Amino acid sequence: MRGDFWLDGPAAGPVVRGLGRNPAAPADVLLGLLERHGAAAVYGLRRHPGLPSSVVTALLQHPQPHVRGALANYPPLDPGMREQLLDDPVWRVRVRAFGVPGQRPLSDEALVRLLSMLDDPPANAPFTRVELLEELFFAVPDNQQVLRLAVAHPRPGVRAMAAGLLQVLDEPARQALLTDPSPELREAATDAMAYMERVREPADLPDHHCHQFWEVLRHPLSQALIEQVLASDDLKAVAAVAANPSTPTDVVAQLVSPPAPQVRRGAAGRAD
Repeated sequence: MRGDFWLDGPAAGPVVRGLGRNPAAPADVLLGLLERHGAAAVYGLRRHPGLPSSVVTALLQHPQPHVRGALANYPPLDPGMREQLLDDPVWRVRVRAFGVPGQRPLSDEALVRLLSMLDDPPANAPFTRVELLEELFFAVPDNQQVLRLAVAHPRPGVRAMAAGLLQVLDEPARQALLTDPSPELREAATDAMAYMERVREPADLPDHHCHQFWEVLRHPLSQALIEQVLASDDLKAVAAVAANPSTPTDVVAQLVSPPAPQVRRGAAGRAD
C-alpha cells in the first residue's frame, strides 16, 4: 500500500486536517498539503500553532479567496501581513482582515487608512458604507482605538460616523466633535448630544420589548418613567432601571434588598 494512500482515500479529510495542524510537520509537507488539497487543507492549517513563514506566504498569495480569508483570521498572523489583506481584490477577504478576538491589533496608521477606504467604498463592494464601518467597529477589540482615530480623522465622513456614536465616546472625543471645524458636523454632534441627554418620559417607552424599548431605558429617565417601570412586573425592565445611572441611589437601595437576582445584578453594574 502506498504511503500517501491516506491523502487520497476516504480518510483524507481527517488526515489532511491533522497534518495541517501538527506542529511537527515540516514546511514542505504543509506546502504539499496546500498544493494538493487547497481549501481543504486550510481547516488544519488555520489551527496550526505557528505556521512557517513560507506557508504563510503561500496562503497570502493563494488564488482562492477562501484560503486568503482563512489566513486573515489566523490568530498568530503578524499584523503587517494582515494589513496586506486589507487591499485584497475580494472585499470579503478585506472584511475578514479587520480582525477577530485573539489577534494582535492593527496599527493606528493601518486603521486610519482603512477608515478612509471604508468612507468611500467602490460601487462593486458587496457591503454598504455603514455595514463596513460597523464591521470594523465590532472587529477591533479596543473600540475606543477606532473611535479616537475616527474623531481625529481628516475625512469629514469618518468623523460623522463617530458623531453618530456619541453615546459611547469619552468626554474629550465628544468635545472634539462639538468643536469640529465643519459646521455640519458640529450641528450633528450637538443634536446627538441633545438626543442623548434628553430625559425620557413614559410616552417614550414602547409597550413591548424591542430595540427601542431598551434604548429608552439606557437614557436619562424621568421620575414618572422610573415609577411606571418599578410598578410593573417586568423584572428585566426593572433591572435596566436599576442599572441606569439616572435612577436615584435611594431608589436603587430599595431595589437591591429583597427582589430577584437579575435586579440586584443590574444595580451591581453601577459605578456608584
